[in-house]
Amino acid sequence: MNNIIIYRVPESQSRNASERVNDDKRFVEQLLCGLQVGIVPEDIKKVMRLGKVTDDTSRGPRPLLVYLFSRTAKNLVMEGLYKLKSMETKFRSVIIAHSTLWQKLLLFQKCYVLFVITLKNKCYVLFVITFKK
Repeated sequence: MNNIIIYRVPESQSRNASERVNDDKRFVEQLLCGLQVGIVPEDIKKVMRLGKVTDDTSRGPRPLLVYLFSRTAKNLVMEGLYKLKSMETKFRSVIIAHSTLWQKLLLFQKCYVLFVITLKNKCYVLFVITFKK
């Protein structure tokens, strides 16, 4: 998969959904291009927040799921993460992680993973129960 999840990205205070999406996309473009690893805005396919919009600030900002066009772009980002420490203050607190199947299941749906195994650096979900509202 060519996706990454970015945590601790401040959410836009705009009431307009399209403005919030544009703010998120702009932040991700600045972050990934700022790593100076060869990523350009055209490498980013889609940016979306995971979860519902709430006014509850105690939970922190919702994670961002970033779809990239190629595995090469994802690998460049992951290899350049050490550069986050030397970037602007607004980027230093973010956490960038691989997006895996079980993370998507947990973040997109209300579900519990009952059994997960790892074989040869690949994670396999063997049994999942989902609860839909």
